[in-house]
Amino acid sequence: EDPTKNITAAELLGDAGTKDKFVTRAVADQICFGENLLELVYSDIAIDTDNERCPKCGSYLLDDDVVVGWAPNPQEYTTQCQACKNKFVPKFRVQSTNQSFIGSKGPGTPLICERL
Repeated sequence: EDPTKNITAAELLGDAGTKDKFVTRAVADQICFGENLLELVYSDIAIDTDNERCPKCGSYLLDDDVVVGWAPNPQEYTTQCQACKNKFVPKFRVQSTNQSFIGSKGPGTPLICERL
């Protein structure tokens, strides 16, 4: 395949809601590699991107809401709450029951990551 050909995120992730988002084949390959590696190390890994709250108004944002709030500038890492228009850096949570997994507050806790 042509490594410079862009593919839709929907093709990569199987998500119809991302059909207008594109990544290069090289980026898609790296995403797949990373996901496979994580699953090898932590077979029960769970990544939650649908549990975000606006720090200003407390509105609940699904993954699609976070994506809609992003600016087209790749140097801008904030999303915008549709309810109050507050801009903030969204986060996601990674969890595993594997005893070697260490979260943000130690073993047995989720790892909280900024979506940069």
